[in-house]
Amino acid sequence: MKSLRIFTMFVLIFAMTLSSSSVSLAANPGKNLAPNPSFEKSNKEKTLPMGWDHTGGMTFSWVKGIAYNGGHSICISNVPADRSGEWTTNVPILITPGATYTFSAYIKGDYDHEVMIHAWTLDADGNYNGGGMGSNPLSFNNLTWTYGEVSFTASMDSASVILALGINNLGAASTGTICYDAVALR
Repeated sequence: MKSLRIFTMFVLIFAMTLSSSSVSLAANPGKNLAPNPSFEKSNKEKTLPMGWDHTGGMTFSWVKGIAYNGGHSICISNVPADRSGEWTTNVPILITPGATYTFSAYIKGDYDHEVMIHAWTLDADGNYNGGGMGSNPLSFNNLTWTYGEVSFTASMDSASVILALGINNLGAASTGTICYDAVALR
């Protein structure tokens, strides 16, 4: 009987260890939480990179042969005046309330206006809560891959985050193309 109690306690301790380690995975600074970070995998229809979608009235392309890492990147071009648009993760990424994260990407292009890296935090019900949003607008026109990042601390009511890589063409007519690759959320 005593050995059964010891075995039961061992199983309970092991189960608690597993459940607590799965909770802390989101805060693991070594693990990249961004989906398909080099845009190599496609969705089922083979039309978009898996894990990513886009919004805005401009040209969004999943490009083969232009890449910082791997063989693909995502790009934005043909931007109308006074518009903004972005590539976004299409599934919220679980995060730990109170933890600090850095969202980064490599950026390249001849786009002559502002590019942005955003992290939009969501509460447990999936509503945007502004509790840790980071935004890094960068004036940009660089034909070599350039590192950009934004850091944010998730508020205590944040449960997940949507990542966004975009452009801001408000107030000016702009030209060119901007591409993103090698994204990371740590």
